[in-house]
Amino acid sequence: MNNCSLSDKFMQHIKDTYHCKNILILDQKTQTDDSTVKCILNYSKANQTKFMLVSRVASSKLVTRNYMNAENVCSRVSSKTAAHIATPQTKGAFREFSYAIYPYYNSLSSLRILRAIENYSIFPKIISWHKNLVLESKRPVTDQEIPKISYELSTLKTFFDNDREISLEILSASNLVEKRKSQLYSCISHNDLWRGNILKNSKFIGEIKVIDWAGMSLDGNPFFDLSKLLISFNINRHHSQSLYNQYRQLFECDTQGMGAYFYISMARLLANIDNFPETRFRNLVRECKDHISKYN
Repeated sequence: MNNCSLSDKFMQHIKDTYHCKNILILDQKTQTDDSTVKCILNYSKANQTKFMLVSRVASSKLVTRNYMNAENVCSRVSSKTAAHIATPQTKGAFREFSYAIYPYYNSLSSLRILRAIENYSIFPKIISWHKNLVLESKRPVTDQEIPKISYELSTLKTFFDNDREISLEILSASNLVEKRKSQLYSCISHNDLWRGNILKNSKFIGEIKVIDWAGMSLDGNPFFDLSKLLISFNINRHHSQSLYNQYRQLFECDTQGMGAYFYISMARLLANIDNFPETRFRNLVRECKDHISKYN
C-alpha cells in the first residue's frame, strides 16, 4: 500500500462518524512522505460537500502544521484577507491516519470547459486576495537576516552545481543580496499556491478558500507563489507579463531583483524540504524559473 492509499476501515470510520454518503479521493497519484491526501466528502442532503486533508500518523505533523500555520497567518492579516484562509471545522485521528475536515467547500474542476470558467471567475479573486496578503505582511529584511539568506543561497547553488545556467543565476542572486544596493523585503508566502490548493464554496459561487499551509513562510516573497498560480491556471502571455510587472512594483524591484527573490524562495524551500523528492524539486525550480524568464 503506497502513501496515498486510505484503508477501507479508515474510509468507513469517516463515513460513520461524519455521516457522509461517499468519499472521493482527488489525488490518486503515488504520494511522498511529505504529502497529504485530498478528499471530498459527499452528503445526500442538497448536494452538500466537505473537504478533507489526510496524512499518515508518521507524517501527521503535516495536518497539524497545516491548521496551525493557517491560524498563524490569520492572526497577522486583516479579517478580509483571513476570510479566504481555510481553517478546519474538525480535526481527528484514526489508526495510522490523521485528518482535518473543512466545511462546504469543493476543489476546482478538472474539466476543460469548467476550468476556463474558473479562470475567468476565480483567478482574479485569488490574485486580489494574494496581493492583499503580500501588502499586509510586507516588511523590510533586516541586516541580521542576510547571513541566513546568503547561506541558504550557497546551499542551493551547491545543489545545482551540475546545472550551469541555474548555478550562475543563483550566484547572481547571491551577489545582489550581499551588495544590497536596494532594500530587500519579505512577506508571508504560501509556497504551494496552485489551483489544487484552492477551494470553491459549494453553496456560494465565487467564494474561495486557500488550503494546505504546511509549507508557508513568514519571511518569504510572492514570486514563487505567483509563478505557480500562473502555470496551474494556464494564464496567457499578456496577462502573465502584466501580473509579473504588477508584483515587481509591489516589491519595488526590477527583473533581476525578481529573479533573486525567486531563488531566495527556492533556497528556503530546499532548507525545509524534508522528504520532498530531489527530482521533483529540480523540475519544480526549472519549470517556475523558465516561466519567469519567458514572460519577463
